[in-house]
Amino acid sequence: MKKRTIFFSLLFFLIIFLFQRAFKINFFLDDYFFLKISRASSLNDFVNFFSPVRGYSYKPMATELFYFLLISLKYRVFIGHIIVFAVYFIGLYYLYRLVRQLTKNQLLGYLSVFIYGINFIHVYQLYWFATFQEIMVFTALTVAFYYFLNRKYFLSFIPFVIALLSKETAILFVPFLFLFTAVFQKKDLRKKTAVLFFYLTIAVLFYFVYRYSLKQVTALDNYKIQFDNPKLVLNNFLWYFLWGLGMPSFMPDVMPSIFSKPLPAFNDYFKSQQIQIYFFLLGLYWCAVAGMWIYLVVKDRTKLKKTLFLALGTFAGFVIFLGPMIFFRHRWMIRLTVPLVFLSLFQAYILSFFHNRKLRKILVHVLVVYLVLSYFGIKIHESTSTYLLEDNIFIKTRDYFSDNKTRFARCPIIYFNDSLQDKINPWGGSKKLKNSYWDQYFLDFYFPGKRIRAIYAFEQAEPIPQKECIIEADYLLR
Repeated sequence: MKKRTIFFSLLFFLIIFLFQRAFKINFFLDDYFFLKISRASSLNDFVNFFSPVRGYSYKPMATELFYFLLISLKYRVFIGHIIVFAVYFIGLYYLYRLVRQLTKNQLLGYLSVFIYGINFIHVYQLYWFATFQEIMVFTALTVAFYYFLNRKYFLSFIPFVIALLSKETAILFVPFLFLFTAVFQKKDLRKKTAVLFFYLTIAVLFYFVYRYSLKQVTALDNYKIQFDNPKLVLNNFLWYFLWGLGMPSFMPDVMPSIFSKPLPAFNDYFKSQQIQIYFFLLGLYWCAVAGMWIYLVVKDRTKLKKTLFLALGTFAGFVIFLGPMIFFRHRWMIRLTVPLVFLSLFQAYILSFFHNRKLRKILVHVLVVYLVLSYFGIKIHESTSTYLLEDNIFIKTRDYFSDNKTRFARCPIIYFNDSLQDKINPWGGSKKLKNSYWDQYFLDFYFPGKRIRAIYAFEQAEPIPQKECIIEADYLLR
């Protein structure tokens, strides 16, 4: 118990240190939309959070309820991020308990949580409030699975429903449960049939709840399901898999298809010393893991069968939780939140064999390499995710409106102008601001209750208003 307490105390401290910039990130993009729809002045408004009739994705637990809490906290983002990390830590703790219970191996539990917990991919889930849905699904499903294994089904149903109220991909938990029970708990399959079908019934009910809003989303070009495009499916799957193995998020941008040559920008990225170090460490880490596996197999052939069986099982879990995401064009690293668990487990399984005194030093060195690799990966993705840029835009916008309250109080229209400087701005001037502000939704945050519109110069939709209502886009982007 003391060893476990020390481990998790150190791990949580390490995670906070590595992802410390998350605590300063404010609102941007979807946040403005979610803040607007999450205002509730009556019980009826609150109940409407759960209405499935909407033109956007149904995620009331991780969107309306969470943002309602942020509004109640008077937009104190630091406390909001503490909540996000607290939920994440609960998920990590239950992940450890799961692995330990399934394998009866404490070291494997520690290694799985360490490898998963500090992975750079979590920049995409921990920094932006709009991606809290991923953390909720990870934690809720981990808790649900733990209590399912312990036959405490009521305690399992509750977090499963919470996961379903957080994101539609929680439905994928049901086929995973069926497969897991059929393969690893054959003796209990008949006893658990009724329980499994109860899970299935809940999932089917939520499918019909999701159906209305999903029709709105899948009508968009990037989210259209393409079952008839095997090349796209294979390309998507390979990129998600390579991302899970440590490839940076920008790789598909400079190499859109695995089946084509890299774009000229490919070489530009590798001029960065930080990226060169990252790839060197990534290669070193995977050479070490592969070398350790080969050593194990040569020394003890029985481990070959075990590792191949686990590889097949973790691969199946990875594929199940990717689900429909490989069938549409839009790729995003945040979707690896749950699938990454299975890749982390397989790596930890190989490393866990190096626990004896002779090999322990090798294990420690490999883990140090992984820690440094994660550090550089986090730094790279803090930048390539543009979260830091978005936060800078928020701070400048907040301060600008605060310093010019009297001026903008008389403006029915705010015009974001593109100067000559904006035309060479790599971020795109007013076009970038429209994206960061989520078009008109930012106005409700800065000017609640006031009738006011924003016009962006790149659209040139209407005449330029009076001078005091004009803001130079370049000022907010530099």
